[in-house]
Amino acid sequence: GPAQAEAEIEPGQPAAGRPQVSAKIPAEKIDARVLADTADGQAAHFMVVMAEQADLSAAAALTTKEAKGEYVFKALRETAERTQGALLNLLDTLGVSYRAYYVTNSIAVAGNRAVVNALAANPLVGCDPCRYRRPQESLRPQLPGTL
Repeated sequence: GPAQAEAEIEPGQPAAGRPQVSAKIPAEKIDARVLADTADGQAAHFMVVMAEQADLSAAAALTTKEAKGEYVFKALRETAERTQGALLNLLDTLGVSYRAYYVTNSIAVAGNRAVVNALAANPLVGCDPCRYRRPQESLRPQLPGTL
């Protein structure tokens, strides 16, 4: 429930059998599969969905398919450009491979647990655990040390 999603993992107190993440990161913010994929210093592919998503409700009031399409496209692009910048800068600073998407306002990332923790600690990142998904093979950024 909502109270469980807001529970924080404190040092030495992993939540209900889940691997410990780090202090002050909501217990449910990182999908268990991402934690498993980044265990023991491993790097993995994962999706990060931004907390804010475009409000497309006004498109319903538009009368033509073209007007609706233009409105939705513009709203999705503007939301992604406004909300992803700080995380993209962080990923650049960390030297991490990523690919940003405006339609889902998400970022496919290739990184280790430190990268996962840094992203999860950021309030711009969504808190719903199903938002952490492995990207499809064709969408994956390059893992460090691979071709």
